[in-house]
Amino acid sequence: MDSFDLSDWVNIGLFILTIVTIVIGIFSLKRSRDDNRKMYRFSKIEKAIVLADHYSTLVNDIGFLNSIYNDSSFLYGDLYGKTIDIIPDGEKLPKFTSDEMQRLFEIKNCDDFLSCVADKVMNNRKKFQQAYIFFYGYEQYSRLRFEDYIDENGSSKRGVTKAQIHVFIENVKQTTLNRLEAMSMYFVKGIADDSVIYQSLHQTFIRFVKLMYPFIASLNTDNLHKYYTCIISLYEKWNKCYSQMKRESGEQNMKRELALNAANSEFSQCEESLIDPTKDSFK
Repeated sequence: MDSFDLSDWVNIGLFILTIVTIVIGIFSLKRSRDDNRKMYRFSKIEKAIVLADHYSTLVNDIGFLNSIYNDSSFLYGDLYGKTIDIIPDGEKLPKFTSDEMQRLFEIKNCDDFLSCVADKVMNNRKKFQQAYIFFYGYEQYSRLRFEDYIDENGSSKRGVTKAQIHVFIENVKQTTLNRLEAMSMYFVKGIADDSVIYQSLHQTFIRFVKLMYPFIASLNTDNLHKYYTCIISLYEKWNKCYSQMKRESGEQNMKRELALNAANSEFSQCEESLIDPTKDSFK
């Protein structure tokens, strides 16, 4: 057997060094990818928390619009005798289109519907006053334009002008929807992790979007070029999750009820089979 000379040992050493270098490189690359994934995941969580803080700045505006359109039954109650439940949930989610709106609300023209809504809102100055002062404070309310008017009872009153009411509500509505669309975009495009804030925000978000349905749907006369698509997409996702949670919760409650009924039935049978100690069982 031929002996190894120095060059052979050098080649062996270089081969081993190459193998070790490759192994270390693969390990480092894997670790780098894992770190990048963790950082990406962390950045999505961090972004979601920032957006949740952004959502908190919309709470007053959302509360104000809820009070104006829902609490007074302007939109889904007195006007057309509808409730907010006409907006479908679960598997049959709304498409937010004007054609769909006409079918759900049983109306011929969306613009006429919204015009009636605006008139109702402007005529209820007392409700506007209460909602405005509650959410924005009396100091800001006192800065609005006022006029004398006759209320529905024929009494002379002084309140905010109808034009001021209309302009303010439209401005709050459009600003809130635009900011909500921008926030929803981060979740829909996967830049932020919506699962982080779902539990905290989904109920208020879903209810508010349902309340704003007529104002969004009336804009979408063309299915190919819709407005507020990110709000609609996030609404669909969260609504499905919420419906599934309710369904699973209902199934669990039903199972518990069945188990309780079975236990009560078994207990009753055992109770009937017991010997009454007050009676002489040997007679």
